[in-house]
Amino acid sequence: MAEIAYFVHGRGRGHASRAATVLPRLRGLGHRVTVFAGGDALDLLDPAGIIPADPLPPGLGAMRVFARRLPEALHQLRERQIQLVLSDGDAPSVHAARRLHLPLISLGHDQVFLRCAVPPGLPRRALWSERAVGWATSRGARFAVAVHFLPITPRQPGTWVARPDPPQLPGPTPQGPPTGPWVAYLRDGEGEDLLEEAARQGLAVRCFGRLRRPIPGVEARPFDRPEFLTALARAPAVLATAGSNLLAECIFLRIPILAVYAPGDHEQRLNAHMAQEAGVALAAALPRAAAQLPAFCRRLAAGGFCSVDLAAALPPLSQALPEAIDAALNQPRSPPR
Repeated sequence: MAEIAYFVHGRGRGHASRAATVLPRLRGLGHRVTVFAGGDALDLLDPAGIIPADPLPPGLGAMRVFARRLPEALHQLRERQIQLVLSDGDAPSVHAARRLHLPLISLGHDQVFLRCAVPPGLPRRALWSERAVGWATSRGARFAVAVHFLPITPRQPGTWVARPDPPQLPGPTPQGPPTGPWVAYLRDGEGEDLLEEAARQGLAVRCFGRLRRPIPGVEARPFDRPEFLTALARAPAVLATAGSNLLAECIFLRIPILAVYAPGDHEQRLNAHMAQEAGVALAAALPRAAAQLPAFCRRLAAGGFCSVDLAAALPPLSQALPEAIDAALNQPRSPPR
């Protein structure tokens, strides 16, 4: 049993989705877990008891937020007598843990690119960019849990590879062919042209999250996790930005996905290409993703997408993370400064 600080990056909802599923497991094992989160993470985590921690934005603004957050993290870790830090993509907490010589576990999909044997042929510039990001958000972490949506093996010691825990559907799993509308989730309101093309083709689309403007023929819904999962379980296909957690959910439910990515989003570009190579998705770059929709529809109608038994290939995060915590708590410690 330990006093744990769990820092959850709040840009996008994938980090918080992992936290929401694994927190009951950690607390059930007797650990006292304090959660630090902000941004989109608050859509999925109970705000009661969460300590605000703004996510680092893309670009130069990240340095300003980092400079403010680092002394806050140092103060919180000392005041709460934290024994171990879990960081899911949160750079300030990693640097704070290092300064205090606290055991540190880096958790997240970025560790796939940094500490695992990735498939050949990935875009080289994007891969090196994500390795740099992974290094910056986990520097000094002796242990890491790489969370992925496809089978993969670690190449560094002290690395656990896990899959997200399966999505907990609010009701029974639907049987038979999918009968609901297509589901769309486009982070930051990206990809309006794709939704417009889907509407022109007569597809029924329910889009969750923020859109920059209304799109005739597309049902826009605020993001609600139970409602989203219910719609996902009934969807014949998904149009979405290529976040790792959503890809894992689609693979669990065996739903083909048109995985889109913005030109400068290296992580989602890599995700989309890995999913495409595995045969579970079609990758499409914004803003030209709408042109790929007819090919996606033809392949979907022909049954041309594969299934991957992710549950058999990798252990769940709720199993791997407690093992990593035990290893980190039992390592020799340096005295704090």
